Amino acid sequence: MTTERESMEFDVVIVGGGPAGLAAACQLQKRANENGQELSVVDVS
Repeated sequence: MTTERESMEFDVVIVGGGPAGLAAACQLQKRANENGQELSVVDVS
């Protein structure tokens, strides 16, 4: 039996959806925007 799994690529994975994780995601996105870069961030909680 073979199981197919979907996969997605992210630049940053933040584990935990608390205030610290949210702050980290916001800071990373802010710095990426300031440098003209695109950044994909996901939170897995």
